[in-house]
Amino acid sequence: MKRYSFFFATLFLIAALPVSQAGTESLPKAYIDFGLMAEEYVAPLVPLMDDERSNFEILGQPSDHGVIADELEAFTRPSLLLALWLQMSPLPESERVHDFTREEVSAWFRKAMLNGTNPEHPAYWGHLVNYHQHGVEMSILTMSLTLARESVWDPLSTEEKDQVAEWLGEIRGNARYWNNHLYFAVLTICLLYTSDAADE
Repeated sequence: MKRYSFFFATLFLIAALPVSQAGTESLPKAYIDFGLMAEEYVAPLVPLMDDERSNFEILGQPSDHGVIADELEAFTRPSLLLALWLQMSPLPESERVHDFTREEVSAWFRKAMLNGTNPEHPAYWGHLVNYHQHGVEMSILTMSLTLARESVWDPLSTEEKDQVAEWLGEIRGNARYWNNHLYFAVLTICLLYTSDAADE
């Protein structure tokens, strides 16, 4: 577990570093090496991307949060990795091992998110209630949308942005634990405040 925590923390920092705009061939070797490592984590997720779902399928007994919350978490946690990878400078094709594209990954991300925030869709994530896990996952989705805004948020239509914003907006006014959970609402509200969604 410590290995994965270190990896994601380092990926977060390296992915956020400014890189020369001279072209992908001029990327530092360390950046390329880490980008290749990131793709190795993304690769197993790609075959699991189903346009009819709003998550990656999970097996086993549900947690005490319930099946729907588990399914939401099965989207937000891996999607933070996808967002970090999407916003990195593209690697030179000559260096890459896998053939999936950013367009394919970001298109699935958007589709799954729209499925999950659509009350009419079978894969809907449901409503937020007081002291519930949904508030945690909303903040993680917020981080992903902030990191990969150009790939995930900006391509959405006005109607699609409004749909996602309406679902995220449920975090306002809900009761939450007096600990780090208080910041989860702040993160999400800040995204809504800076978004171009209609009523947020």
